[in-house]
Amino acid sequence: MTEIKISNLHTHAWETSLFGADESESFQALKADICERGLITPIHITPDRKIGSIPPNTIIAGHRRVRALKELGKKKIAAVVLENLKTENDINLQFLSDNILRRKLDKVQRVLVYQKLVSVESDRAKERQVATLKKGDKKPVKAKLPEREAVGQARDLAAKKLGLSGKAMDNELRAFTEYFPKHKSKIAIFGFLGVFVILWLEKRKGL
Repeated sequence: MTEIKISNLHTHAWETSLFGADESESFQALKADICERGLITPIHITPDRKIGSIPPNTIIAGHRRVRALKELGKKKIAAVVLENLKTENDINLQFLSDNILRRKLDKVQRVLVYQKLVSVESDRAKERQVATLKKGDKKPVKAKLPEREAVGQARDLAAKKLGLSGKAMDNELRAFTEYFPKHKSKIAIFGFLGVFVILWLEKRKGL
């Protein structure tokens, strides 16, 4: 474990697009607890070097804790550096997995996280295949895993991390793709499930 300047940290690129700014009562409670007892659990960050497109010292777990300390005027924070993260896909998978465990995802967030997981797991499957190919070949090595097979495996792995089957998540994704563009403002107010209830009631009324 180390102590790092908060100003040297980077927010993960997917943090805002997937989870937005947390203005909930739980964040205020977290902030009050840190003010009273200090930081109990250190954050997790990437090594102090760029990995792929990921900047050095990118936050993997602890964005809310970092924000709370900043708002409390603190300059440094305790952090665990995850040296085992070697590739951009390793980092993104760890970021998604930690957030699945730590957050209570709504349906929209779950679908968005699922899409990211499928993409990451597809890339990781190809990386694993490349790693097992003959190393003595001097020609450029490319993964030969069929696209459909790669996506199918990735879908099942991604859904399992969310505690659901690939079929169940695909159904949620299909519904999301169909309804979200038309009812984005309603979803923001009532939530994904709430919009389905509203649409059902409107249909019953003939609206």
